[in-house]
Amino acid sequence: ADARAGGAARAAAEAAQVRIFRPYDDPARGVPAFLDSLARASGGRVRLDTLGTTAEGRPVLAAKVGPAGDDPRRANVVFLATYHAREWAATEMALRLLRHLAAPPAGDARLDSLLQRRDVWVVPVVNPDGYQYSHTTDRLWRKNRRQFGVLAGRPVVGVDLNRNHSVRWGVDDVGSSPDPRTEVYRGPSAASEPEVQAIERFHARHPPVVAVSYHTYAGLLLYPEGWRYGLLPGDLSVYRALAGTDERPAVRDRLPGAPFGYQRPEPSWQLYPTNGEYTDFASVAHGTLAFTPEISSGMEGATFYGFEFPEDEARLRTLFEDNLPFALDAIEAAGDPLRWRSPTTGYGVPRVALESATPTVRARAVGAPAAPTVDGAPRRAADDAVGGRHQRRTVSDTLAARLAELTVRAGRDSLRAHVVLAGGAEPADTGWTPRGFTLDGGANSGRAAWRSIGSGALRSPAVRVPDDVDTVTVALWSRHFGDAFGPSRVGTVWLSRDGGQTFPERVMTLAGDAPVYYPESREVAGVRGAALALELRAQGLLWEVDDVAVAAHLPRVAPPPGTVVAFSPSENPVRGDRVRFTWPFLGAAGDVLVYDLTGRLVWRGAADGASDEVAWSLDERVANGAFLVLARAGGQSRRQTLYVLRAGR
Repeated sequence: ADARAGGAARAAAEAAQVRIFRPYDDPARGVPAFLDSLARASGGRVRLDTLGTTAEGRPVLAAKVGPAGDDPRRANVVFLATYHAREWAATEMALRLLRHLAAPPAGDARLDSLLQRRDVWVVPVVNPDGYQYSHTTDRLWRKNRRQFGVLAGRPVVGVDLNRNHSVRWGVDDVGSSPDPRTEVYRGPSAASEPEVQAIERFHARHPPVVAVSYHTYAGLLLYPEGWRYGLLPGDLSVYRALAGTDERPAVRDRLPGAPFGYQRPEPSWQLYPTNGEYTDFASVAHGTLAFTPEISSGMEGATFYGFEFPEDEARLRTLFEDNLPFALDAIEAAGDPLRWRSPTTGYGVPRVALESATPTVRARAVGAPAAPTVDGAPRRAADDAVGGRHQRRTVSDTLAARLAELTVRAGRDSLRAHVVLAGGAEPADTGWTPRGFTLDGGANSGRAAWRSIGSGALRSPAVRVPDDVDTVTVALWSRHFGDAFGPSRVGTVWLSRDGGQTFPERVMTLAGDAPVYYPESREVAGVRGAALALELRAQGLLWEVDDVAVAAHLPRVAPPPGTVVAFSPSENPVRGDRVRFTWPFLGAAGDVLVYDLTGRLVWRGAADGASDEVAWSLDERVANGAFLVLARAGGQSRRQTLYVLRAGR
């Protein structure tokens, strides 16, 4: 009797526990009911919009926080969740973020100011049909609920919405599947699904500067590229300013048993390749800085819960609080990503960044719509195929021999570097000390690379940094087979400033899968006059590494007098409220004039000759159309045709 009474008491206590996860259709607790209640209680701070309807007739809802209407002077930021129906914790993250943003101002001056200067949108459930089905029938359902009839005697249902977007759709059968029976079925055609059509229409009307698409689970913070191994986004410096690195990550993970203690930031392909995926679509189609936080590791010590995040208020609050700083950073950075410095990661965007010094010179630059050029490398330099909205990358031809010195030029910006260390695996590369690393023929360049099949360390010779150098770039090429879900198989690079006596500073971490060589690099400051050495440490990792280099940043070289650089806009067509023009006449003052096609002067801005660029802030009176832009100084002039194409104009 006592046991029965105890069991009844426990059942009553469990029944009395407040449910947290919300279905879609419940008229009292469902997601639409929650959004409607929040909007009505917000005093006009939240407005709802229906982006489209699903195959089963449910609305795809978006909530807009902040001022009414669309204003081109306010950058768009969008948060999405639940492309995949079973990822309830992603829905909860989006709803909690919306509730946080919608709260009346209460001493949070930063948040209130941001919301007045941004158009912030939250789409908490991209996949309403699948999400509701996961609440009523199949907790682990992933796709939408489109019906495809019967195949081999079984009903075939659903498309993976995060493989159905119109960019990179179906480029191979690795990143998605043509088989409708699989969980990653990409659909019969690009953007075939009404939910994806709704999201793409929304982006055409409100192109976001920054977008965040919440998923579970992996404990990662992903960004493009996702469709092919080894590719890095053109805007890599901007992505890293926001997402951080393993050494300075943007998102903590304080959930019990979290393996890393933070969400690892990395290109999406290091988890696995995808195509027709949202972030690649937003990045390519709209120049959006697009992120996929895979919130939660899915583990708690030895307990695996995967997509079934515990319905536990303390854990969900921790999940939200860990991810909130990155969400606020995303809203803030959208105003001017190139000039923003993250209060969370500490990173900003360097004007010129070196990615590789050998066997090719790879570099990124801002404020230079034309590709940067490289002195000292073969003259033909190709613009990398993976472009960016904010940065451009250049890749030189393969070097016949390693360079001792190189200069990357991007307009008036330059980076001059002396390569103080290069190599590691060729016969002439002496002074390297391997332990658990062997020479292997699978080289990125030359005849050999270093290879570890488990645990080991590889130490470089020590090199002296010149007294007039404060910053170096540490670069290498890596091919590795690791573990995206935990720290059991990783490679790390450690720095010594005392000639190899101690290695206290971790500057790079490699994990996940990289079956092709790709470049990794980090800038390290405060090394003036130091004796630097590197130690590469493998922990359970099959790791091939080649073309390691340390490049010392020498004092900047001033451009020759009278140098003329390209006169180009930061984007064309202009879809936002601000466009920057590179000032072509170095050292000469002048002005920039904008005319419409009737010859009417629309705007005039002064250039002092010392600034790299001139910015035009477009107000609401500037109509869509074509404009003639003229830069002039000292009897010289350059002209450019500019197109303005802003949503809602």
